[in-house]
Amino acid sequence: MTKWKYGLAYFIDGTIEAHPEYMSDMDGGPQSIAHFLEEAGEKGWELCTLLQGKTDKPHDSCLVFKRPA
Repeated sequence: MTKWKYGLAYFIDGTIEAHPEYMSDMDGGPQSIAHFLEEAGEKGWELCTLLQGKTDKPHDSCLVFKRPA
C-alpha cells in the first residue's frame, strides 16, 4: 500500500503560493502557475484537486498536492 504525503498551496490573484508547513520544500512567495507546477513536479508533487472557497476572496482557493511519503 502506498502512503501519501499531502501538500497545500493557495491560489492568489493568478499566482500560487505553497503553504509553508505542508510544502516546505517549495520556494517561498507567490509564483506563476507554470513555474510553480514545474518546480512541484520536479520535487515529486502531483496536483490532485482545486478546492474552491465559498466567497469571492482569492485566498479561499486551495490546491491539494500529493506525493509518496
